[in-house]
Formats: sequence, C-alpha cells, structure tokens
Amino acid sequence: MYLHISKNFTLAIILFAILSPAHAAVINLDPLQAGVYTGGDGALSRWVQVTDDWNGIWGVEQLADQKKVMDLSPGDPGILRTLETKVSTINFSDDVYREKWANDPAWSQFVTQPVPLFLSTDLNQNDYAARFTGYIAITTPGEYNFGVLSDEGFQFTLIGANGSYSSQLDSLNPRTLVGFDSNFAMQAGVYQFTLDTYEHTQAGVISLNWWHGPGASEFSLVPQASLFSTIPPVPEPQEWLLFAAGFLMLAWYFRKNRSASPVAA
Repeated sequence: MYLHISKNFTLAIILFAILSPAHAAVINLDPLQAGVYTGGDGALSRWVQVTDDWNGIWGVEQLADQKKVMDLSPGDPGILRTLETKVSTINFSDDVYREKWANDPAWSQFVTQPVPLFLSTDLNQNDYAARFTGYIAITTPGEYNFGVLSDEGFQFTLIGANGSYSSQLDSLNPRTLVGFDSNFAMQAGVYQFTLDTYEHTQAGVISLNWWHGPGASEFSLVPQASLFSTIPPVPEPQEWLLFAAGFLMLAWYFRKNRSASPVAA
C-alpha cells in the first residue's frame, strides 16, 4: 500500500514503536521448553495469492480476508499461486516497497528480501496472504518485546507455557512497526509463535523484530539462529555436569554406608 505521509510523521511512528517497550509493564512468560537452544533452522511459511475479485467484491483488505484466503481449498478458481517453504528469517517485501522505501532514511534499517512467492519478472505482486509458524529461542533471560513491521496488516501470537498474547494491525495501513503494549520477562527456552499477514495493493512488507532490554534502544531482526521450524529436542547435559552428578551420587552412597555401619562393642 502506498500513501503519502510526511517524514516527520513517519519518524514519530517509528520512535514511538521503538521507545515504548522500554517503558511498558512486564508480563512473566514461561517457556514451553526450558534450555539454551542455538543454531535454528528458520520458520515455516505458506503463501497464497488470489485474484483481485476472489470474493466477488475486492481483494485482500483485512485480517478476516487473510484467514479466508489461507483456508481456500487447493484448486479454488480464486487462487493464482501458492508456495510452502522454510524461511531463514521473516523479513520480506515486494518490488514496490523496495523501490520506494528501501533507501528512505526512516526505513533503511529494515533490509528486506523479495517475497519468495514471486519471480523478479512478476508484475502482479498484490492480493496475497502469508502465514509463518515456528518457535523462538531465548538464550539470554530478560525483558523482551516483539515488533512487526507490516503493510497492510498482521496478527502475531506468542505462546508460552503459562499463556498466549497477540498483537495486530487490521485493515489497510501504510508501513508501520507495531509492538506489544507490555514487555515480557522471558527465561531461556523456546516459545511458539504464529504470524499472519496480507497485502492488497502497492507496497507490501512483513518483518519480525525483537527488542531485548534494558540496554537496547531499538528493534532488530529476529535472526535465524533463534528461529526453529519445529520444537528442538531437549539439549543433552554437558559432560562435566554428568561427571559432577556421578561424583555427588558416589559421595552420597559412601557416606550413607559409612553412617549405617554397626559400631563395635
């Protein structure tokens, strides 16, 4: 989507989104599976492009449309193309976005990749929906927030062992970065997520970012190392931990036997 917005207003949106996490309340969110996980393989994605009159009236203009598009049966006449693929990061935009905004100082920090659904020669890059699923690994405990850069809209859901939380932007919107109203106090481990998005016309972008306080001043892209397409196996204990555990068990065994020995008369 392309709308003319003054640079001052654009910068105000970014600054609000960037600075607000550091001043928000904190929600304790426990991992689905504790541990330190690195070397992620990315996230799963599914893309569907439809005709501009797929529902008989208009294209994909809101979250309700996005969900309907994702639920269309294979072979539906409204579908132009589909793609299911694993992505290393969630950081994509169409040709219009990169041509108009990639070099704009207000948005140049968000370096995006082409939408994998299209070839570089495809002129029609409108009216598509996408869904990303997977797990985010937290390796350093602390406060986190998650910001989604989108145009048109999105719904991001973060799931922990003790609850799930969503943020969203509905209807037609220019490029906007939206985070949660509250920060999350997160421990080392993996958390599940789902990110739904859609694009109607003109510029389109979707990017999943995070903020880790209190030292960070802005959002940054969630890297592949922290994204997993499936929940990773519980890490094996390190050898020194196994040795220490064995040593403690032996010490306990000998101490117990010595204390249980009869005293000579």
